[in-house]
Amino acid sequence: MTFTEFRLLLGNDWGLMLLSCILLYMFILRLRRAGGFLGIAGTVGTSVLLVMLLWMQWNKYTVGQEILSIVAQQSAGYHIINMEQKPLASPRILEVNGMRYVIDAAQQHQTRYLPWTLIALPQ
Repeated sequence: MTFTEFRLLLGNDWGLMLLSCILLYMFILRLRRAGGFLGIAGTVGTSVLLVMLLWMQWNKYTVGQEILSIVAQQSAGYHIINMEQKPLASPRILEVNGMRYVIDAAQQHQTRYLPWTLIALPQ
């Protein structure tokens, strides 16, 4: 995964992940200094939040990789659909600056789709 792909994968979630890391650090300091329920609950809760955010990003990445493999194999058993519920007639992979996009080669004006924003439906 390139840095560009990683940056687009995180999207706007990077701020939430940074805030979670800062909160986790603050609760760990609170737990070490004063202990108590707030330190324990904050550390556990923020850790769970951070794990959930990482799990969401990992799922987005794996879905994108599966979409790319389906497009690369030109699998006839799947329809690739964009978020507007319009199927791509001839999906192809376009690589620009280390980032792989999915385009519809049948369209005259090709729109670049990020792989995790598409849906693969079996026929």
